[in-house]
Amino acid sequence: MVMHSQICIRVAAVIVGAAFALTPTGSYGAQEEKVIISYSSRDFAFLPAHVAATKGFFRDEGFEPVMVQMRPPVAAPALINNEIQYTTTFGSILNAIMQGVPAKLLAVITEKPPYYIVARPGIKSVAELRGKKLAAQPRGLSDRIAAEAILESKGVDLKDVQFVTISGDLPVRMSVLISGLADAVCLLPPGPVLLERDGYRIIAGPNDVKVGSPTMGLSTSNQRLAEKRSEVKRVIRALVRGLRFVRDRRDDTVAIMAQWLGQKPDIASKSYDLVLPGFSSDGGISDATMQAIVDLRVQTLGLQSQRHSINYATLRRCAKCRRNLSCIDPRIRPYGDDFSCTASYLLPIGYCLFNLPPPTPTF
Repeated sequence: MVMHSQICIRVAAVIVGAAFALTPTGSYGAQEEKVIISYSSRDFAFLPAHVAATKGFFRDEGFEPVMVQMRPPVAAPALINNEIQYTTTFGSILNAIMQGVPAKLLAVITEKPPYYIVARPGIKSVAELRGKKLAAQPRGLSDRIAAEAILESKGVDLKDVQFVTISGDLPVRMSVLISGLADAVCLLPPGPVLLERDGYRIIAGPNDVKVGSPTMGLSTSNQRLAEKRSEVKRVIRALVRGLRFVRDRRDDTVAIMAQWLGQKPDIASKSYDLVLPGFSSDGGISDATMQAIVDLRVQTLGLQSQRHSINYATLRRCAKCRRNLSCIDPRIRPYGDDFSCTASYLLPIGYCLFNLPPPTPTF
């Protein structure tokens, strides 16, 4: 298929550029198999996965991780076609799952993502964005969802703001504001720290919203989950170890952050303080957050809401969820635990939502 060929070309291209940059150095044993994991942007939302690769947590599980940067819309087709085995992209993958793509959401890393709205000098509040240009990704993707949540929490009608669609790495996103193409931009650290240093103003952030909007998680295809359950469990285990390392070892994590993006220690330190509160404690998210992000996508994707009206508390009590949740609770295990698990596979979130038959797409 033409689409399949185009995806293969894209994946091959990014592997050449990204594998050497994000795969930890050192020799791997012959028994260690490569696992390709995609991410959408080289920023600190991806930090736990980068730490897991850098510290050798994937290697401890018998894998050689190949971290591949990939645009969010490409991740779902690449996952289903097995050009990648896992993806940390959240927004577009959840959209695809809700439209019937055979994949599963395995874990959430950022429950309340540290997106901040940074504005040009002269704009002092979110209310002053009325009639102004705000740069973010297309609607339905992570930073756009965060920006819209912040605007609504401050009483600003979305129709009163002109959104400028952007994509790309942090320098590209920052340049939209610096060049004057937008009056404000929604982005992750270290962007807000760097822009504030140059005279721009942080006018809002995650503390201005009540319900989270995850931006980074872990997903795989239904086929992978069925055929490689042990592998899936080990990949999650490595990622959760990275998450716990980030939360528990500040100084070591700041050093990794500084080296990774070439930041000065003080910039990395300030960025750490901005991103840390957004990370999940255990790879899961609250019922309220899960319901909110599903409801939002029902609205934006035009799906039938009754197909996604789920009582999560009831589902969590079901036997299947109890078996899944009994595998691991990182909140009560010290860092470095081997995360022993006897269940058939690990699903830290414990939700049965995506075990239901996929809805019929309405478009």
